[in-house]
Amino acid sequence: MRTIHVIGDSHSGAFTLINNGTEYPLPPFKQHYIPGATAYNLISSNSESNSNYLLNEALKDVQPNDIVLLWFGEIDCRHHIFQRLGTGEKIEQLIKNTVNNYSIKLEELKNRNIKFAVISVPPCNREQSIPEDRIKRYIHETFNKMLEEECKNKGYNYIDVYDVARDENGFIDPKWSRNYECRWFASIPDRQSY
Repeated sequence: MRTIHVIGDSHSGAFTLINNGTEYPLPPFKQHYIPGATAYNLISSNSESNSNYLLNEALKDVQPNDIVLLWFGEIDCRHHIFQRLGTGEKIEQLIKNTVNNYSIKLEELKNRNIKFAVISVPPCNREQSIPEDRIKRYIHETFNKMLEEECKNKGYNYIDVYDVARDENGFIDPKWSRNYECRWFASIPDRQSY
């Protein structure tokens, strides 16, 4: 049986079944959770999350007919890019650098003949700070546009979940969020009943 490996940050938990607060595998999906992983550092051998190593370890589990879904970038958008705004670097350049690093890792997977798709970053949470909320929404939207364009140009499969999960203002729709956090898909409504 073909396995679909979901590798990424906490959003990779979307493909598990929750029962009494415990997450269980939901075949044919297999979660490979890499805590704190960023798209920017997937190529780094020195990141705090050790994401490059952990991603490569997860890929050892992939068989020739398997599919890999990669879900990275939310931590970059929600935290790292936003935190670097005071450095004088332009938002678009920070996002481009992140997408470029992510793309280097994607090229490695392509060269290893791994079948994969990239999942977009979900919308950000509205945190009641209007200027910051607008900036974070802009970062998420711009990241997804740049990532989608990069995937299109390189021939990578891209899955857009942003539009499905956003409200009319471009923020996470509360029905897709647990405690209004940015973990939107990790708590699909009523998935406990599947």
